Amino acid sequence: MLLFPVILGLVIDHVPGPGSNDGWLGFWGTYVGSVLAFGGIYWQVLTSIKEERKISNASLEEQKKQNEIDRNEEKEISFSHSRPFFLPRQYCGDIGKFTGTLYADKCGGVKDHNLKNYVTILSINNVSNKPMFAVEIIATFLDGSEKTVKIARISDAEEKRIIFAKDDSNYCSNKIVDLKIFFTTEVREKILLVFRNDKSEGNTSLTYIASEKKLENKICELKNENPFKNYDTSDFVDAKKLKLDHGKFMMET
Repeated sequence: MLLFPVILGLVIDHVPGPGSNDGWLGFWGTYVGSVLAFGGIYWQVLTSIKEERKISNASLEEQKKQNEIDRNEEKEISFSHSRPFFLPRQYCGDIGKFTGTLYADKCGGVKDHNLKNYVTILSINNVSNKPMFAVEIIATFLDGSEKTVKIARISDAEEKRIIFAKDDSNYCSNKIVDLKIFFTTEVREKILLVFRNDKSEGNTSLTYIASEKKLENKICELKNENPFKNYDTSDFVDAKKLKLDHGKFMMET
């Protein structure tokens, strides 16, 4: 920019023609001014385009994120409408008065389950209008033992009762202290719910632990943890069932 007046003067002095210095100066001033003005406008337009493109890309990315949120919310609504509500309860039952069907953690009927004694019975009462499929119940007892029972289906408004094989007549004292229930909904969503007992004497209640609820459709939020890796529904086998009539053993299926 500092050399421009010098160059302009040399050009005016050496360009032949009838024009005066003032005329040439006016011409070159107008010409250079136009070039500089065009360059300024071009730079301004280019900068504006870049800014608009940046804003557009940011807006597009934000829209993508919002669309993903909307899809997840719609998916969650769809899943939530198919989730059943059930109540687990354990109690000391007099099998000698029981009529109906009991699920068992192992086969063997009367011999392995000492059906003439009081035993711990686990009730799963589905109080909703949504069925539960491939129900896997993992019960941990006060003595540290763990037993698993599988039930292929618990229909809406249906209650299932489970007993566990025992070796002593005072089995009611060995209550369930930790209960994990895996199940699949009618839209094939896998869910894990956890219930616990505080181990205090005389208390058999099972409290729902909301913080340990796991949903398969939100498994990406669990990082490296996959609570469903051992929950296999591909070859699900229903547990043995004991049919009783006022405590009398009728049959095992």
